[in-house]
Amino acid sequence: MRQTDHLDDLLRVFHLCDGKPEADHRTGAYRLIADAMQTSSAWPKLAENDYVSIRFFKNHNGHVTFKRLDLIVRLNRIIAKHYPNALPEPK
Repeated sequence: MRQTDHLDDLLRVFHLCDGKPEADHRTGAYRLIADAMQTSSAWPKLAENDYVSIRFFKNHNGHVTFKRLDLIVRLNRIIAKHYPNALPEPK
């Protein structure tokens, strides 16, 4: 799944910014989502780890919520340093 590959890339960055070793590829986003789909019959389904919470709906949409604001701020600083015009000015 291409979408889970993108999510795995983001989770790798979160691990680095958090000072933790990269997670085992066998416990990546695809596995997280697949486990959530199998364990519950109710909708929406929920998949969570230390960094994200993902809600899935019957129409196959997924909503990702980031749990660690400190890592988002750190990642935004890195992006702003390398790509100054990529993010809007702070309010």
